[in-house]
Amino acid sequence: MHPRGSRLGLLLLLTSLSPACAATTDGAPRSPACASAVVASTPPKPEAPGATPSADGKAGTGAAVSAIPPSMIDPRIVELAQNAELSCVDDDDTGLPTDCSSYYAWDEEQDLFASDKAFPTLLHLLEHPRERLRLLAVNKLKMLSIGITEFDTPTGRALVTIIKRERNPEVATELAWLLSSINLERIGMSGEVRALIEHPVVEFRREVAQTTWSYDDEVLVREALLKLLGDADPAVQEHALISLSSLLPTVPVCQLLRAHLQRTDHFAGVAQSAAAKSGCPGLKVEGFRAMLPLLGQGRDARFYERARGRFDDGYVDDARSMCADRRSPPALKRLGFDVLKSLLAAPATRLPTRVTAIHQLAACDPDAAKPVLTKLAKDPEARIAQAAQKQLDTFGASPRRR
Repeated sequence: MHPRGSRLGLLLLLTSLSPACAATTDGAPRSPACASAVVASTPPKPEAPGATPSADGKAGTGAAVSAIPPSMIDPRIVELAQNAELSCVDDDDTGLPTDCSSYYAWDEEQDLFASDKAFPTLLHLLEHPRERLRLLAVNKLKMLSIGITEFDTPTGRALVTIIKRERNPEVATELAWLLSSINLERIGMSGEVRALIEHPVVEFRREVAQTTWSYDDEVLVREALLKLLGDADPAVQEHALISLSSLLPTVPVCQLLRAHLQRTDHFAGVAQSAAAKSGCPGLKVEGFRAMLPLLGQGRDARFYERARGRFDDGYVDDARSMCADRRSPPALKRLGFDVLKSLLAAPATRLPTRVTAIHQLAACDPDAAKPVLTKLAKDPEARIAQAAQKQLDTFGASPRRR
């Protein structure tokens, strides 16, 4: 979940959508009214010297042209970005040009990015056909957005237009993060919600579905998430269900989460986690109880094998949150303890997850944790034994190691 607010605000107005601004197949808006004041049409800007086509074969906006007025573009920022993009080797993980002096000059520059006057230049770079320049620009905008509540109207409108056109998965995913700083209602683009949640890049939809926004009308949020639950991509569906669990525990939300809890297919683990995270009366307990047969008993080994890498850590996080909540009664904390103990006993549980679970046992039930930790302190796996011993030391009841 993003540190800033709730990404569900993006989805606020699903039921009041207007088709006027839906994206066309070539990425151009259907109506001129959809264009941002910042991205008003201007004559094409010549390609920078040494430019090469985008590595993905596609331009972010379909052309090597910026719609930002030249007077608003800072050539010093452009030069820094181009030097980093053309001189440095890509990082294998991020696709960004890193680990060279030109990138450090871009990354560490502060004065040129000290105010929102840098935004138009970064928007200009986001329209460049080369994906590495777009990645540099969007990551810089992400960094700058941390210090603001939301983008101003021209910047927000321009970003929405750019987002709709972007087709590169890496750039689109990073752009989705910026939506947490765009209030679509205030900038007059609430009609773009459908185009955004039906974005053709699945990585973008996954990012939108799993994050949260501030919102005013929860009915509309629920309707939007229900639409995302019907997405063709399973990961989008899973993220949408988890996001539903973060809503206020109204009767419709709780009924939906409880209905999904009955599933026995690949969605079962996500449904259990969503139920355990919710504030619905009694549903949290139902979610944790549903987990136990799949964790320690091995009743459905095939499901567990498929789910373990995706849901183990989620189960630990859920148990930790429940046991740390002062409002949780002892019986509920004991249930969290049972989940952690079952994870530790299940042979398929990954080693890092087992270590994390060991650190949470005492928070759920200190008395019951001692004998379990004492046994684990003698485990042949060194990391397990060390983690258990460390927890026992906090009790002052460390068994002598052989």
